[in-house]
Amino acid sequence: MQNNVRLNTYHLLIAVPPEDLDVSIPAKTLSGEWYKGHVFWDTEIFVLPFFIFTQPELARNLLLYRYRRLKQARAKARENGYEGAWWPWESAESGDDETPKTWVNFDGTVIPVHVSKREIHIAGDIIYGVVLYYQATSDRDFMLRYGAEMVFETARFWAARVNYNSEKNYYEIKDVIGPNEFQECVDNNFYTNYMARWNLRYAAELYDYLAKEHPLRLNRLAKKIELKKEEILSWREISEKVIAFINQDGLIEEFEGYFNKKEFLIQEWDENAMPVWPASLDLAEAKDTQLVKQADVILLMRLFANEFSSQVKKVNYDFYKKRTTHKSSLSLPSYAITALELGNLRESYKYFIQAVRADYGDLYGNTELGIHAAALGGAWQIAGYGFAGLKIKDEILSVNPVLPGEVSGIRLNFWFRNALFELKVANVEEKLQIEVLFVRDRFRNREGIWLEVCGEKCFLSRGQKVRRCQQRTIGEVPVTAGSQK
Repeated sequence: MQNNVRLNTYHLLIAVPPEDLDVSIPAKTLSGEWYKGHVFWDTEIFVLPFFIFTQPELARNLLLYRYRRLKQARAKARENGYEGAWWPWESAESGDDETPKTWVNFDGTVIPVHVSKREIHIAGDIIYGVVLYYQATSDRDFMLRYGAEMVFETARFWAARVNYNSEKNYYEIKDVIGPNEFQECVDNNFYTNYMARWNLRYAAELYDYLAKEHPLRLNRLAKKIELKKEEILSWREISEKVIAFINQDGLIEEFEGYFNKKEFLIQEWDENAMPVWPASLDLAEAKDTQLVKQADVILLMRLFANEFSSQVKKVNYDFYKKRTTHKSSLSLPSYAITALELGNLRESYKYFIQAVRADYGDLYGNTELGIHAAALGGAWQIAGYGFAGLKIKDEILSVNPVLPGEVSGIRLNFWFRNALFELKVANVEEKLQIEVLFVRDRFRNREGIWLEVCGEKCFLSRGQKVRRCQQRTIGEVPVTAGSQK
């Protein structure tokens, strides 16, 4: 596994452009011309986190690629009758929409492509990357000069894209495609609605922060984009009323009417532990069933892990894992990380093996067309978010490692707010021996930085380390032994 991890890391490192080059990372990296070198949401959701925590300067440049094409994003929204900014589903150097009209599906059939008009969640996906970068780096200059404008313009798009249902007194988003592309042209996809609601709420909160802390910069930006205070009031009101379908048990309906689809469950797995497509079902018929192409609800819960309880995660994980076919390289990482959070360590490791070997083992049968960038970044996320347990909570980075029995240990270097840390975890006799070292600080005069290690907050100065020992399990585990020096 170590060789596979290093191979993935190698391909990520050679795919990222230098800081002075105005490009991004395409879905097939530089290893193949499939997708014609176009940039998708894969970059912000799956690839960007690796660079945020390992090389934040390069992560900044990947986001600047989007900012420098904000003009084209505004044009796309305007051409479709909306305000604000809506980045294209497939982007290249020009920033214009490069999405093809037809596509060859994995069963060889040629199908029409609707994603350019309907897979609108990319607007929120890019802002998710902007906010994650800001939270992890505290790069105020980036947010003031670039990020805030992107946040506000996408909030404008969402405010224009929603429809108000006066009978039920909520806002809905109709005729979309979520991450699960089997079912097209659906209403109120949970992932899309949640992203829209979060984007609108964050935009309003950011406006309040800038008004208090940077009023002159806010005034300058508001004048530039003709932003009115009435818009912020509208964003708040809409964000509170965007519909999301969750039943009393916490089970989330992927989109309106999903539960009425014909039930099809995964019954068989191949030698790679991947779901076998039901022999009695043609691919064209998948739209009429509950089969899911890739993580959708589970991905959303992974992205906003702090906002869902363990019970809600478990209910949805148990339901959707029986229906998800993992026909995309974007799918396995979310299931692996969620399985870890729920204590399904062996199941998580099974997903990890497949994710990290996606190209080395030609898991999807098309590696000859190019490396899967999302799988590369997703495998790191399993290690970083999953095994290392990295999570930003209330402005503090939480480190809460969880290792399956098959993993003897992990060592990971990561940056958080201009501080470099080294994490070492050893899996010894059902216990995890954990050590976090504050290696380097770009702020010479800073006394230290707060972290949360295994549920306990600690203040570390440069050169200081904290040690913990806990049972090999999950969740908020009581510290059984610890030292700091």
